[in-house]
Amino acid sequence: MKDCGAIKYIECQGTPYEMGFQYGTQAACEIKKILTGNAYKWMEQKIKNDRQFIEKLKTNISEQLPDIYQELKGIADGSGQDHETIMLLNHYNNPAFSSDKCTPVGLVSATDGTIVSKNNDGAPGEKAQYPFVIRKTLPSKGFGFHMIQVTYAGWLSGLDSMNGAGVANTHGSVGSAFQRHDYDIDIRLAAYNAMRHSENLDNFKSLMRKFPLSGKGFNLLAGDASGNTVIIEAAVPLLIERAHNKQFLYTTNHYISECIKDSDGRTPKGKELSKLRLGYLKWIEETTPPENLEDMKKILASHEPWAPCRHSGPHVSVTEWSAIFLTKTGTVLLADNNPCSNGYMEYHI
Repeated sequence: MKDCGAIKYIECQGTPYEMGFQYGTQAACEIKKILTGNAYKWMEQKIKNDRQFIEKLKTNISEQLPDIYQELKGIADGSGQDHETIMLLNHYNNPAFSSDKCTPVGLVSATDGTIVSKNNDGAPGEKAQYPFVIRKTLPSKGFGFHMIQVTYAGWLSGLDSMNGAGVANTHGSVGSAFQRHDYDIDIRLAAYNAMRHSENLDNFKSLMRKFPLSGKGFNLLAGDASGNTVIIEAAVPLLIERAHNKQFLYTTNHYISECIKDSDGRTPKGKELSKLRLGYLKWIEETTPPENLEDMKKILASHEPWAPCRHSGPHVSVTEWSAIFLTKTGTVLLADNNPCSNGYMEYHI
């Protein structure tokens, strides 16, 4: 199995702690690089000055998600980082970023089954500072389903992943203006737990509502091998569902449900760009809706005005990678950087 360009492939198996240790060992350099970035400069002072929060968070994760707590400890030991540092790396009410990010797109195809995909976007140069990994996990019996995730190094995020039961989801960053307790379970960890234990989309939705949530706020696009699909507008701690069981569904970086439409935390410019991209996808839906995998690849690589494949300039951000989860066959397709110029590599659960 080869890396996908600059995105390292990591495979882990065993108990949660063992999988975490293997992850930390293989991604030690990438985790160290991420932790030196400006996005995490606050960590040392937070750990030193807010012991009450740290202990409350540690208690919450260890009691509510004990397997994940052990996996986080494994990452820390394997990478040579402090346990509290890795815990905070996976739990942070970070604000919406100024650059407009990510385009999740889904399809229920008569020929290719349920397809869950996205282009992941970021500010120019950001990917070099904050590297990603593609990670396959094969847990021991009793610890849930096999899974493949694409995520920042050191994260246990279930927001771009597929499990062995054929449940998949992707996400777009949004933000949330709502009050939440910063020691509640981060939505990224909640999604990781849900993906580990969900046999179908209904299981996933139920597990996502199991705990009070904290975190940034996202749009989630999820589907399963049976053809069930949904968009969850996660204005944390609220989870609002829409687009149930649509054949072609998509979302960008703002909320459109009436009850939370002004709760995204986007800048005016970011929201404008997000609306333009949503309008492009709506135009696709009304004129030439996709029918199969090849059609989806064309959408993800398209360069019409406000299309998903982004190259900075007036579109602000750049596409860092493109992922397609094929729930019917348990196949993940991943293209490094822009899918218009880089082919997809195949990974299998």
